[in-house]
Amino acid sequence: MGLKRLFNEEVSPGVERRAVLKAGIAFGGGLLLGFSVSASGDSAQIAGNVIPDEFKPNAFIRVGHDGQITFVMPQVEMGQGTYTSLSMLIAEELEVTLDKITLEAAPPDDRDYRNPLLGLQGTGGSSSVRAMWDPLRRAGATARLMLITAAAERWHVDPASCRAENAEVVHVPTRPPA
Repeated sequence: MGLKRLFNEEVSPGVERRAVLKAGIAFGGGLLLGFSVSASGDSAQIAGNVIPDEFKPNAFIRVGHDGQITFVMPQVEMGQGTYTSLSMLIAEELEVTLDKITLEAAPPDDRDYRNPLLGLQGTGGSSSVRAMWDPLRRAGATARLMLITAAAERWHVDPASCRAENAEVVHVPTRPPA
């Protein structure tokens, strides 16, 4: 199931809250308890409230209804390839190619975008990959798990039987042979 299709199809309201809650708090800031899309596909909802035009599981990742992923970059590029290396961490966890990732500079926010090694939102000391490796991998993994859980709920299957693959969530037992 492509990311775009996931947003445009109805999801059952009975999402197992515990599983999605665990995924949401695994990163410590991103939380989405589930969503559903109206039968007409016009408005997605979270707990009765219309959500914006994109899925925002945490501070670092937004997925648009078109499947485009925006990575909110917590570091600045100073010639060491930070934009590429940190984007690759997100892409790898989401099982998408790097061209699906667009960058947006993070707003000033020491709570969500603090460099753990520097103790503030800053770039320096060759710390970007070393400091952001774990938080970004967790952010990507959390978003992937949330998308898989939503697709599994939509399909009424066990989330363990689904996986992300090439920018889609697939149900392995029913996938057509390659």
